[in-house]
Amino acid sequence: MTTTTSWGVVIGLSLLLPQTPVTTPQTGPPVPTTAQAPAAPAPPAAAPSPAFGPAWRQKVEVAGTVGMVVTDTTLVTTDSDAGVTARALGDGHVLWAAPLPSRLPPLAAGTFVVVASGGRLVALDLASGQPKWTVNDAGDPTSLLWHNALVMTASGTTVRAWGADGKETWRQEADSRIAAPIAAEAELVFAGLEGQKLVAFDAKTGALRWAQSLETVPKTLLAFQGRVYFTGQDGDFYAYLQRPQLQWDWRYSNRLPPAVGAPVTDDRRLYVAFLDNTVRAFDVKIGNERWHQPIGARPAAGPFLVGEHACVLTTPGNLVMLRRRDGAFALPAKPAAPPAPPPDTAAAPGAKPAIISRQTLLTYAVGPDGTIVVTVVVGDDGSRTLVAWRYSTETAPVAK
Repeated sequence: MTTTTSWGVVIGLSLLLPQTPVTTPQTGPPVPTTAQAPAAPAPPAAAPSPAFGPAWRQKVEVAGTVGMVVTDTTLVTTDSDAGVTARALGDGHVLWAAPLPSRLPPLAAGTFVVVASGGRLVALDLASGQPKWTVNDAGDPTSLLWHNALVMTASGTTVRAWGADGKETWRQEADSRIAAPIAAEAELVFAGLEGQKLVAFDAKTGALRWAQSLETVPKTLLAFQGRVYFTGQDGDFYAYLQRPQLQWDWRYSNRLPPAVGAPVTDDRRLYVAFLDNTVRAFDVKIGNERWHQPIGARPAAGPFLVGEHACVLTTPGNLVMLRRRDGAFALPAKPAAPPAPPPDTAAAPGAKPAIISRQTLLTYAVGPDGTIVVTVVVGDDGSRTLVAWRYSTETAPVAK
């Protein structure tokens, strides 16, 4: 406990004491005094919890389908109408642009970024935007993946892989159309097929390792620590062991609404967002539900992890942070404040305040370590704005 001294009281009391100065020196032995123990040190302040806070926001002139990827230093966006733009992650200023319209998000691949545009794959230097290589017969990919220094694509029934130099390494045909973005872990690449099947290819050679019939069509895929997780077209959630041949692990079916986006996992729990405006955590080994949390709005995508939190973006563009171990809310983040209007457009004194428009999340991207999130939100006037959030150390109390 600390003691606060009121100097006003001290001064007031001193005026009541005798003001005659002491002139007789002390000649006897000193009078012993009772030693006082030093005051106990104040307890250390509780360490602040990390939380997301606004970093910057910037209006953008894009009209088509927008995709994004975030690297350690750069934000790269694609627009199905205009092309590719790279921005500095620190403040959003434009670094370079290239006229490569794309309907797919760009792929970060080491020191370059890959864009699928007009049947081509184009690798651009991340720092300068200069082309490094081009594949002219890439087809129309539905997903891109960077794994084991290979660029991989899924298109129709075909999975293909190219090296970092743009030379094709392998291609493999499946027996039906690929229904979900491909996933990979270690030496395997996984594809979920419309023919209710899951197949695994060798990541180095493309050779078919195994094919497993399923009860439903996989709509999302996640490969992590020897398991494959997917949301089925039937709305159930499935987990399989990879093994040399796919092996049944567990299935969660509790009349849940469809899952939103892809799940994410750590070494203990699997986190999934659902259309009933909840996020649920499941035991990764046995599938039991560990907690579920209503978040008060529709999730716009699957969760992502950073620090001790599982985070979800909602359709209005808000960011919800839940504690991993029990689903408790952390302090909600607030959107970055809009920039002040120029002096010539500032409101006159006494004018009514402007009405803040509603917004809807269009897309988002998370940095490699989860500490930066960039969203594109659409206002009710149709304008589009990039909003960046940064994970930093500041007080973020958990709601009780």
